[in-house]
Amino acid sequence: MIKFNFDPPQRQLSQFGVFSLFGFPLIGALATYKFGAPSWVFYGLVGLGVLAFVLSRIDARLVKPLFVGLMILATPIGFVISMALMVLIYYGLFLPVGLLFRLFGRDPLAKYPDPKVKSYWHERGAARAPATYLKLY
Repeated sequence: MIKFNFDPPQRQLSQFGVFSLFGFPLIGALATYKFGAPSWVFYGLVGLGVLAFVLSRIDARLVKPLFVGLMILATPIGFVISMALMVLIYYGLFLPVGLLFRLFGRDPLAKYPDPKVKSYWHERGAARAPATYLKLY
């Protein structure tokens, strides 16, 4: 379930104001010079970034509607992209590796019984001293 944060903390809103000073003009520059958007898009995003920065310096709660609106817009996009990446990783990496393991008969988890093995017992070393249990590294 997707949860929206409709009441972000002051610090997060203040950070959003600082990031918007650089982020919105950067998006505008990419849209204008890389993808051929009209120049008013660049100037509009520069203005929005400066306005968000100034408002966040006055009172961070003034940029809350812009922040929440952008989060509502960006969360479903992030959800779809993360699912697409998960599918790509599964079908592009794990499935081929699993099929190759089956093809070559590799069983790294030892799930299937091996008739050649007399025992499945794993020899362990001597017990450690109890003082070493607290030393993780």
